[in-house]
Amino acid sequence: MSRIPASRLLTVALLVVVLLYSELLRFDALFKSTDPSNVRKNPNSDLALVINLAATGKIGQAMQGKLQATGGTPPYTFKVTSAPPWLTTDAAGNLTGTPTIAGNFTVEGSVTDGKTTVATKSLTIDVT
Repeated sequence: MSRIPASRLLTVALLVVVLLYSELLRFDALFKSTDPSNVRKNPNSDLALVINLAATGKIGQAMQGKLQATGGTPPYTFKVTSAPPWLTTDAAGNLTGTPTIAGNFTVEGSVTDGKTTVATKSLTIDVT
């Protein structure tokens, strides 16, 4: 009976770990994605998310806005999935913040209604 060299066993073990890790990352990304193809949508629903926030802002000047839902079935749950670091939100969908640097920033959010239908929206803010 021949023995398998330790270096070969280590190489195979490392390959298995790398493959499992890459599959775990792919699986995790599937559930974290805001890609509409991975978001549960009901084609019979008229649920939509509206981001009521100015598309332009100035450094040092406070901004206020709100995530709002139209259509669908209450109650609604709002979530901000991406926002500049100076912009905060609360459970009611209120957006507040004061820009600290210039640039283009994206706000992405979602709303889930009482029937678990999801709608997403994004808005780009130009800060000067």
